[in-house]
Amino acid sequence: HPPYGMMCAMAGIELRPILGAFDPEAMMLALGGVPVYERSILINTTDLAAAMVGVMESKNVLLMKHHGSVVTGRTVEEATVHAIKLELLARVHWEFAKAGMRPANISHEDIEFFQAEMRPSHGPSSFINNAWRYYVKLLETTGGTPKDILT
Repeated sequence: HPPYGMMCAMAGIELRPILGAFDPEAMMLALGGVPVYERSILINTTDLAAAMVGVMESKNVLLMKHHGSVVTGRTVEEATVHAIKLELLARVHWEFAKAGMRPANISHEDIEFFQAEMRPSHGPSSFINNAWRYYVKLLETTGGTPKDILT
């Protein structure tokens, strides 16, 4: 139940591609918008899951208003990195909103650059693999918990 994504969804803060080389994976998740599931219930039936997936469409991420987020990936590693990157993106948006600011999206030219650089071939991209190795190493070397990744 990542708090920044939930708070952004509740506050109507749209997650947009405002990050570039700082975090291209987060930028890619924001392209075309991050869908928000408006219901605040547990998804515990096939019908509710179908309705949520209908809102999610072909995106890998979804914010659940008053609840949290849903992420997908071709592998556990990819889904995990998506979850971490989505929460980081939400946190950056939240901090700007707290400061009363709304940053511009990165340029269309830069978006095209990252789309070309991050085009997946077979399996998770090298960006995802590198991020996964970084987070695993971070946990191993600090003796931390998964929560430590987001702080």
